[in-house]
Amino acid sequence: MKVYFIFLIILVGINLLFKKSKKTCCILSCLFLIFFTYIKLPTLGNSDTLGIYLPRFKLIQSLSIASTAKFIGKIEAQFAFYILTKVFTLFSGNYSLYVTLCSTLLLIMFSRIVYKYSKSPTFSYIIFFSIFYPWTWIILKHSFAWGFLLLAYEALIRGKNKRFIIFVIIASLFHISALLFLLALPVSKMKIGKYQYVVLAIVFVVTQLFYKNISQIIFSVITTGHYTMYEGRSTSFGIMGMLLYVCIFIAISMLTSKETKNEYVFKINYNMIWLGTIFVFMANVVWDIFRISMFYNIIICIVLPNTIYNLKNKKTKDSIYIILAILFSIYGINTFTTLNLFPIIFGTI
Repeated sequence: MKVYFIFLIILVGINLLFKKSKKTCCILSCLFLIFFTYIKLPTLGNSDTLGIYLPRFKLIQSLSIASTAKFIGKIEAQFAFYILTKVFTLFSGNYSLYVTLCSTLLLIMFSRIVYKYSKSPTFSYIIFFSIFYPWTWIILKHSFAWGFLLLAYEALIRGKNKRFIIFVIIASLFHISALLFLLALPVSKMKIGKYQYVVLAIVFVVTQLFYKNISQIIFSVITTGHYTMYEGRSTSFGIMGMLLYVCIFIAISMLTSKETKNEYVFKINYNMIWLGTIFVFMANVVWDIFRISMFYNIIICIVLPNTIYNLKNKKTKDSIYIILAILFSIYGINTFTTLNLFPIIFGTI
């Protein structure tokens, strides 16, 4: 736990020390997160780390190109991920470097978006480090896809819908669940209104009361293939995790002026967070749906800091920043603990 706070302080220190140069701040923060990913022991984490990625990395490393092609042919999706894995193993057997490269695009794209759109990079990185960054250590395919989805997001807010679709399709070659990010396109065009609270309330109640029934329906349709493994992993999602995202959504809604709510980019961001919150509720049916919610909710790292920055009262603004920074830092402990990343051990493979 001490390591967690030390590295969080270093990250914040970089942002404060170079706050006059936003570009330098984001570049150094990105490099620091990449470095941290590389020096920690890559086997830290839940069952995905030791049960899936490391064994498959060693398997693909040992196979010939022809045998690898046959192996990839048996995989229903994500074949691009394993093709790149094979290409990597032709040049190196460094698993730590491999794990780092899987999240590098995501870290670069996140830092790019912070640089271009965040009014408070320090707070953006605190949120990211506490909630989203730990996941990049263990969900390698998702992380690769996530990087392309941030490219898709940038295309969406620039009105380049065809480019958005192309990046989503590319992301799906690394993890098929990325296709659900296509929902961002119609959702981005929705009007902001109180009905969104009603929908959230309905989804929350239904997923709390009937999660077993919904789960049975889902897995009565999905009877074969890779995703049947999630049936045994369906479980109730922590209420505190849901509460966090609900509070963030409400805070953004209440603290944002009417003028800002009419802005094109804010509408897209707001509606994405709304949909992301729905996916968080759905995680009570199948826990792994939470991973999909992160595709959308990572935008919180931009929207929430900007919402607070736009407040007129400086004392109120600074107080909220400090309180939330502390709360997110504490919540980060829960994230690392849930993913079995404590104690943080250094080492490479």
